[in-house]
Amino acid sequence: MATFSIWRLRDSQQDKFRWAPQQSSATTPLKLTDYREDGSIDAEGVYEAWLSLRKDNRELRVGDVLAEDGGKLFLCKYVGLEPAEWVIADMDLQVARDAELQAAKGATVAQQENPA
Repeated sequence: MATFSIWRLRDSQQDKFRWAPQQSSATTPLKLTDYREDGSIDAEGVYEAWLSLRKDNRELRVGDVLAEDGGKLFLCKYVGLEPAEWVIADMDLQVARDAELQAAKGATVAQQENPA
């Protein structure tokens, strides 16, 4: 049994998603900032998770995402659940790199101050 995290498309993005042209590629790129986490559900598969949410009156809307433990994302579209992936904007990537550099500098300073 797998655990799926539920990611809801923010209300401010609903119309934009609804009227956007449908992706023809195999994997749809998604921005994490357009989503908010909304708990999780245990299920045998992605469609069982979809059905369980529907029975619990927590159904997925078009644009919502189920994220499997292993990192696979499934985007709810009009035609079903399709593969997706998080994309990192250049700004987010730079922030992540800066944080890694700061952590590396901190580790180097700590090693110099406390040699083993």
